[in-house]
Amino acid sequence: MKRFKEQMDSGHDADILRCMRLSPMVTLLLSGVCFCATDGYVSHADTKPNATPATGLGEDGYPTNVIKATEQGRSEARQDLDNGLFTVKTIGLPSPEFYTYQRLMSERCGVSLQPVAGCLVSAGLVAYMDGYNEVSVARVKQKFGTNVFDEMWESARERYSQEIEASLKKKPDVTDNPGAASYYRVQIGDTFEKIAKQKKIPIRELMNANPGVDPRKLQINQKLVLPKRPR
Repeated sequence: MKRFKEQMDSGHDADILRCMRLSPMVTLLLSGVCFCATDGYVSHADTKPNATPATGLGEDGYPTNVIKATEQGRSEARQDLDNGLFTVKTIGLPSPEFYTYQRLMSERCGVSLQPVAGCLVSAGLVAYMDGYNEVSVARVKQKFGTNVFDEMWESARERYSQEIEASLKKKPDVTDNPGAASYYRVQIGDTFEKIAKQKKIPIRELMNANPGVDPRKLQINQKLVLPKRPR
């Protein structure tokens, strides 16, 4: 945490957005909290299955040489920015507010927050992401202001809280889930976002189907209604 704040204060934003679940400050990341270098395996969407150590790439497709990985990240960030694409890479487990934050950054600034890994990552991926964000974050701040991430995060937290409060105050309405007979038992580590994604249900519909349930206080084995989806 101390290292993260020092980098933020000194303008080094390479560690921005690294481990979201435990990062109340700017949504961004707490390097080392959720970080676990493995030199091989990484769970993320950009995996290149044909990559082999013989090519200088790890199994996840990123250079095993951290210097090369960093330079690749910087190069790709410059290319994206030249094409008008503002993207910030993220790794770690997202907090409940992250999806609102992600939406606001896209709607208000045209900035895409792109998760590329969970908590198991290689040193090459981390170096790549650091290099990418070093360039992209600086450009985003230059265009939208140095406090843009903090401001959007605070707005996201406020909006998320309002959505939760509205859901808790809403009275049950049979039209929200007509004839719903499908239920889900909360498991360890579950969040509304995780359940909605797993069941392919918009989170708004899941919240509406469970008025009075506080997503921030889910209990193990708690029963949630799964709204019926049109066939």
